[in-house]
Amino acid sequence: MDPEIKPSEPNQSPVEMTAEPAKPLVLEFEQVSFRGRQENGLRLRRANLQLCTGELAVIRLDAATRTREAASMIQGLTLPAEGNVRFCGEDWRGQDYRRHFRMRSRLGRVFEGQAWIENLNVDENVTLASRHHGMSAESIQQSVKYWVSRLGLHGLTRKRPAFVEPSVLQLHQWIRAFIGSPSLVILERPLQFLSTDWVHRFAEIIEEIRSKGVAVLWFAGDQEIATTAFSKPVVHLSLNDSSLWNADGGSENE
Repeated sequence: MDPEIKPSEPNQSPVEMTAEPAKPLVLEFEQVSFRGRQENGLRLRRANLQLCTGELAVIRLDAATRTREAASMIQGLTLPAEGNVRFCGEDWRGQDYRRHFRMRSRLGRVFEGQAWIENLNVDENVTLASRHHGMSAESIQQSVKYWVSRLGLHGLTRKRPAFVEPSVLQLHQWIRAFIGSPSLVILERPLQFLSTDWVHRFAEIIEEIRSKGVAVLWFAGDQEIATTAFSKPVVHLSLNDSSLWNADGGSENE
């Protein structure tokens, strides 16, 4: 996002004109082309996107479009056919796996489709990534306690995923994505399986994490978007022939 230039005062010299400091860039697509193997998977052609701290980008998708492989590309688990994906100024290329590991520790994600290791209890699933990335047990516990309370749950369920209602699993995905202090949260249809009663609370929570500097990329359906309102800066995008378009008109690929 370009910094806003403040107009000069009548007695102010041009040299004294100031600009709002640029926000740190969290996620950048630079001429990204991507086509995964998944049927109806999200495809991109020379896509450009810049997302800074505290900003929200909403990509509108039809019900048939699958996002899993594209979201994994953002995490560096697969690479685009062309172009670059940068996270906090660093790309995912090369074999510096320690750097990639460190980068992924600052990413939260709500998955579309399968999201759990079935032979682990849900509570173990929720904290697994944080433990894997070296977050202290005390910090994990504090963060989990906060989000459990924030969502009105009694605690993390200790059942296996197969025995838990989809709506409850979805809320546990939220907790997993928000644990710690992620720089970016990727949301793949985070309201699926939830009643409309959760829409307002979801919007409040997204505003809360944005106020703390978290950038949010939301892959959403039109019905979800129609019932939510967020503070600026928000960019609404749609896909047309694998190109990202500003929902208000104009291509983001140019």
